[in-house]
Amino acid sequence: MHPILRVHSAGEEQGLLSVFPPFHLPPSVSAGTGFAKVNILSTSPGKVVCEMKVEEQHTNRMGTLHGGLTATLVDVVSTVALMNTESGKPGVSVDMNITYLSPAKIGEEILIAAHILKQGKTLAFASVDLTNKTTGKLVAQGRHTKHLGS
Repeated sequence: MHPILRVHSAGEEQGLLSVFPPFHLPPSVSAGTGFAKVNILSTSPGKVVCEMKVEEQHTNRMGTLHGGLTATLVDVVSTVALMNTESGKPGVSVDMNITYLSPAKIGEEILIAAHILKQGKTLAFASVDLTNKTTGKLVAQGRHTKHLGS
């Protein structure tokens, strides 16, 4: 397994952004955007579970989690799950879709759980569920296909 992720002991948190070298992050995912507040809760090969508290900076005009940020979470967390496989390759996006099912409001905590459905020589397929941590209600579900190179 590629050694990029480890679960810290109680009281310690590993921010999601700490997994990436700074030059791999677009400005929309930088620490200044609040993305640094996404914390990794657990990992296993091809799986990652993170959490994030929805804050005002994460919302749209209606005060709910912005769809663009939701798509970015699907992209980044599924990439971390892919990097947490034996190959350790992040790949490049080929296709991504998100189904928005319910709103997440300011102050609510969401869980972002990504797992690799299948990984071949050139393509990998991931699924990501965003759920309300308190109610268990599904907020959004994403699928992400990545090309791994030759």
